[in-house]
Amino acid sequence: MEKEKFWKLKDSLPAFNGKWISMKRDQIEIPDGSMIEFEGVYYHFEGAGVVARNSENKIVLVKNYRYLTDFYSWEVPAGAIDKGTTPEETIIKELKEEAGCEVNREDLKYLGYCHPSIGSSNQKLHYFSAKNVKQISDDFDKNEIVDCKWFTQNEVCDMIRSGEIKDQFSVNMLLWEMFL
Repeated sequence: MEKEKFWKLKDSLPAFNGKWISMKRDQIEIPDGSMIEFEGVYYHFEGAGVVARNSENKIVLVKNYRYLTDFYSWEVPAGAIDKGTTPEETIIKELKEEAGCEVNREDLKYLGYCHPSIGSSNQKLHYFSAKNVKQISDDFDKNEIVDCKWFTQNEVCDMIRSGEIKDQFSVNMLLWEMFL
């Protein structure tokens, strides 16, 4: 038996439809019976990221320029999960494209997932850790990635403290992998 929903979606009006996201104005009935309008961001793809460690236990991070915030950010390798692709396949592909690295599927461990903007979107991001990651090339997608480097866990913690790593997906995944 399905539990009754606390908020009930009564109608949904499209506001924007793009390649990556849609926005809708939803008409919601709340518990007291009144109606509210709620704006939601609906992602067309889930995402996956990885805390990837080499044989020296160093963590690979990629540096991105994020034009929306005008910020250079060190982040974990991550990407959108294409339709018909598994999160594991996405991690293997993103490690190669963004960091020039490879990993065997058996060295991937699923950590869980999060909804980073749970009150305003349906975005779902999957967390992985990887061991025995190998650098096979210094070549990475220069249109997307500014730099790629290996860091010790202490260096990563210092980068989080100093604000060099601001991406919440990366911060959350790194802390989850390191301390839980």
